[in-house]
Amino acid sequence: MTQITITMSSPDEALRGLDKITHRKVWIRSANKTIAKAKTTASKEIRAEYFIRAEDVGSRVLKTFNASAARPEALLRARSPRLALTRFKVSPAMPTFPGPRIGAKVRVRRDSRGARIPGTFVAIMESGHVGVFKRVPGQRMKTNPKRQKIEEKTGPSPADLLASERVFKRVGTLLAEDAQRIFAHELVFELNRTGQGRRT
Repeated sequence: MTQITITMSSPDEALRGLDKITHRKVWIRSANKTIAKAKTTASKEIRAEYFIRAEDVGSRVLKTFNASAARPEALLRARSPRLALTRFKVSPAMPTFPGPRIGAKVRVRRDSRGARIPGTFVAIMESGHVGVFKRVPGQRMKTNPKRQKIEEKTGPSPADLLASERVFKRVGTLLAEDAQRIFAHELVFELNRTGQGRRT
């Protein structure tokens, strides 16, 4: 699992006069907006480095957990099993009959020319899942003992994608540059909303 956390700290000297309820409310809103922006940035950087679709990044790779009064931290987390190779760039993309004897060609990273994996083929499971599979010599299928067992070949895990040096560095830069700006914007909004910003 790879995780990025924004945790609430005590207000700095400039905010000592701000009541705790207002500070917590402003911090929660700004932390949730910041972690959402971090997810967008991470998704963009992951897709710039890997052959993976935006919808797969959003639904299978990255997950955010918003801060609340009960939990004063916002999280961006990547944790799940290794991704199917068909979540990246595979040729053929769907089963062909007969399949290529030289195996399916896979490209995971954009800076790679990819490679064929000997003996592999693309198949659709009864569940509808499309994957890259390879038969296992010496092992038989339970449902059909006359045929060899197959195993799915997988790519990197979501944690690997988020932990990429490029992605982690860009998200870290975002947090360093934007977190305080977003907090200041939310603070001004709250003070104006409650009338505190117009006091003289």
